[in-house]
Amino acid sequence: MARLTIFHFASILVWVLLVAGYFKRSKSVTHAKMMATAITFDLALVIAIEIHAHAIKTAVGPVRGESIAMLLGFHILVSISVVCGYFVLLGLGFQLLRGRTKWRTAHRRLGITVLVLRTVNLVTSFVIS
Repeated sequence: MARLTIFHFASILVWVLLVAGYFKRSKSVTHAKMMATAITFDLALVIAIEIHAHAIKTAVGPVRGESIAMLLGFHILVSISVVCGYFVLLGLGFQLLRGRTKWRTAHRRLGITVLVLRTVNLVTSFVIS
């Protein structure tokens, strides 16, 4: 059984906020506020995990087994992809809020991709803990 921490609960909260924001996408201002809040909390969570658990040191250090090492590597790749995706989504979202609708399809596709990756991140965080 995974060892649950406050970081897991915070991660679930961020994920719920992201999903709720996704379902509010027809109300652009509400969607933008919810997503910006979720992304801000998630980036703060990444920083808190690094400070508390020394995530980078753990990632490059010895691991308990080959299968966990592979899963940890996958989790790190997904996590980095999510963070990078957040920054692109924020840029595209600001363009949409300014009325530049040509970015809507790219924003929608990347948003769904990042939400799926964030879901994978959440699941793998429980497995590797």
